[in-house]
Amino acid sequence: MQEKNKCKGRSTIPPPPPPEEERGQREEQRLGEGGEGGCSSAGPDSWPPEKLVLVGDRPMARNPCDLRILLLAAAAAFIYIQLRLFTTQSHYADRLAQAEKSENQCTSELRSLIDQVSMQQEKIVALEEMKIRQDEERVHLKILIQDLESMKLLTL
Repeated sequence: MQEKNKCKGRSTIPPPPPPEEERGQREEQRLGEGGEGGCSSAGPDSWPPEKLVLVGDRPMARNPCDLRILLLAAAAAFIYIQLRLFTTQSHYADRLAQAEKSENQCTSELRSLIDQVSMQQEKIVALEEMKIRQDEERVHLKILIQDLESMKLLTL
């Protein structure tokens, strides 16, 4: 009476009950190893277990301690990974804040330089206008001087 699970390739069969002396020896071993019952909740009257999982040709009993240890190890790994992710995220957040601060500083320096260039351009435009006015005045004064010289020559 062997039940086979075709999806997983494992079969479960209830093992035959052990002889009385073997049962007593197993009970002594179990009590000697794990104390009063250890992690297993099965008592001496719980033989045979409901199901044994066959791996290959050997039956493998499920031990809740193994699952607890596995879950504890997985939880520890999960916490460790979360801490590493948090530190990495914090590191990148600090770098991002520093980059943003640097960008703001560069932006303010760039605005300052743009303002300086604008002021210099305004000065250049003002000086060009002043030069044009002075050139016009020079031409006007030159004409006046020529007129005055011509009048002086006429009066002589």
